[in-house]
Amino acid sequence: MGVSSFHSLLLSFLLFFCSSILVKSTGLDNEVLMQQEADRVVRLPGQPLVSFQQFAGYVTVNESHGRALFYWFFEATHDVKKKPLLLWLNGEANLLFLESPVGVGFSYTNTSSDLRQLGDEITGHYVPQLAEKIFDENKNLAKEDRINFKGFMIGNALLDDETDQMGMLDYAWDHAVISDQVYRDVQQSCNFSERGWHQKPAGYDPCVSEYTEVYLNRPDVQEALHANVTRMAYNWTHCSDAITVWNDSPSTMLPVIRKLINGGLRVWVYR
Repeated sequence: MGVSSFHSLLLSFLLFFCSSILVKSTGLDNEVLMQQEADRVVRLPGQPLVSFQQFAGYVTVNESHGRALFYWFFEATHDVKKKPLLLWLNGEANLLFLESPVGVGFSYTNTSSDLRQLGDEITGHYVPQLAEKIFDENKNLAKEDRINFKGFMIGNALLDDETDQMGMLDYAWDHAVISDQVYRDVQQSCNFSERGWHQKPAGYDPCVSEYTEVYLNRPDVQEALHANVTRMAYNWTHCSDAITVWNDSPSTMLPVIRKLINGGLRVWVYR
């Protein structure tokens, strides 16, 4: 599955979810309401009482492959129908977390080749790619059918291979991790525009938080979230080991971001 197909699936999911919210407010479809009720999270183990509603479960994106994405949706505490929807891809508005792609978190596929074909996507790529998909598709729709898309934000994003790797070198030198001589040697000897640099280890493990992993792998927590219904062969982790190869990554997303800014979208990139 390439980038285009993956983001078409995400767009379809977003349209489905928005239409489900509309159905909930109009009461048009009992089947959808029953599914929403089945996905309601009544209470998580150890959770104090809260004033908002939450729902969690799976959306099947490819039935023949057995491919499904896990979502966790938090309604706003008040004026739910008037609040915007914030889609968080990797979680005082309606907040929808979607674990993507398959192989990440509780999202799964029963077809192992999906993991090799898709590869591990990073927020600096799939967020602007999804934004571009919505932006382009909106142009082909009647005004009343368009997604009311305002903008997006990306944190700690991999946007451009060359500048990202140069930034890592600058950071290491600025914090006295490497000497002046090593800094100069790397600048003179290394070509950061070459493919493959972004796949080299950075020298540290960013996945140091253990409490979340312990909690989300508890059977009672997974039952409350309607998660891991297929009993996956691996645990929920912050960083997925199920995906090892990134096959379809462009070296830079800067042209896409420039296009979306010029198109009137608000973009916030933060560290």
